Amino acid sequence: MKPRLAATALVAASACALALGACTPGDTAQSSSSPAAKGGGDGNYTIAVVPKDATNPWFVRMETGVKKYAEDTGMNAFQKGPAETDATMQAQVIQDLIAQGVDAICVVPVDPGAIEPVLKQAMDAGIVVVTHEGASQENTMYDIEAFNNSEYGAFIMDNLAQAMGEEGVYTTMVGHVTNASHNEWADGAVAHQKEKYPKMTLLEAEPRVESQDNGETAYQTAKEVLKKYPEVKGILGTSSFDAPGTARAIDRHRHARRERPDPQGRLRLHPDPVGPRERRLRHGLPGHEDPQW
Repeated sequence: MKPRLAATALVAASACALALGACTPGDTAQSSSSPAAKGGGDGNYTIAVVPKDATNPWFVRMETGVKKYAEDTGMNAFQKGPAETDATMQAQVIQDLIAQGVDAICVVPVDPGAIEPVLKQAMDAGIVVVTHEGASQENTMYDIEAFNNSEYGAFIMDNLAQAMGEEGVYTTMVGHVTNASHNEWADGAVAHQKEKYPKMTLLEAEPRVESQDNGETAYQTAKEVLKKYPEVKGILGTSSFDAPGTARAIDRHRHARRERPDPQGRLRLHPDPVGPRERRLRHGLPGHEDPQW
């Protein structure tokens, strides 16, 4: 019974993760009194998908897949997440789902370590647990990763290196330093840089900064990095908010450099410091289709 439900939850989670990737199986016990065992053999399961944040456009889009899966299968599959990206709030959502007696929970962890206790509670209650982007998660039956995390990090680095001309100082940005997958991507990128791009250097003072999966925070963080460390030529992002936020910071930084007052306090426009490589990088960012780039 439980393997069948686990497979069903796995398919649901895979559909929400764009049907990509490999799974890392775990091993759990099943009690006959669990909600999963009570579900019967007709496949009419209740499957809850818990994203990091219910308002994040990435996960709003993912909910479309959850609804489509429910329509296609006739199962009671739905998405429910916290109002903001917060591990404590996410744990409370999972706690509520346990109390409701759902058959399976698919989670995209904000902080894998922080939700280990509540996921263990779910599994002890016989609820199937599947995670996505939770490579370090212990209390899960399966973890789905969309790709090989190290190789994906290397791919991101290849793009950054091309935009930087394969030289210069850079730093890395993740949604949260507790996010397992984001940090694995960033680690893979740094390792690839050290092996393939010797003229590039990771910023020693702040090798990793956080965007908190928030566009405004990504902007403010990138702006501060560019202000404090003028030698920085690149920021490698992992969250879907990192690139747009960093692009705004580059804009602000560029205009600040162009509009500097002379010694008499008069505003003087300086030549545009943004070169062809930066234009190519900016052109590849979503939402920036201005022909001048």
